[in-house]
Amino acid sequence: MTDTPQPTEQASIGAALGRISSGIFILTTGAGPKATGMLASFIKQVSFHPPMVMAAVRQGRPILTRLRESGAFAINICQAKRQTRGALCQGFALDEPAFEGITHEPAVTGVPVLPDALAYLDASCGRKSRRRPYPVSG
Repeated sequence: MTDTPQPTEQASIGAALGRISSGIFILTTGAGPKATGMLASFIKQVSFHPPMVMAAVRQGRPILTRLRESGAFAINICQAKRQTRGALCQGFALDEPAFEGITHEPAVTGVPVLPDALAYLDASCGRKSRRRPYPVSG
């Protein structure tokens, strides 16, 4: 098994990474009843090869617990003014159902993705930084 994406997978990853410059991003993590999500205002592409992104999440947000437990997350790149993101903009308590009434499906890592998003990136957590006020996962 290799860490280098196959050509078709690389094209798909490239298309998703190309949409990150600006947009509406829903970060999701967890699985089943522990699935949760939030509107993410800071998502950046770090590297194309290997594909890497970073997301900033304020310290103390309940989603951090689920990120640490699952070790995986998805970045859903959404269109503006979509109803599915409206419910996810508010943030959720740790055990509050985040996807009630929202169409979603599990990605390869098991985290929920929004099938009506423009694109999504299914990722595993890498390095976390606590040097700044907001931990960064990528």
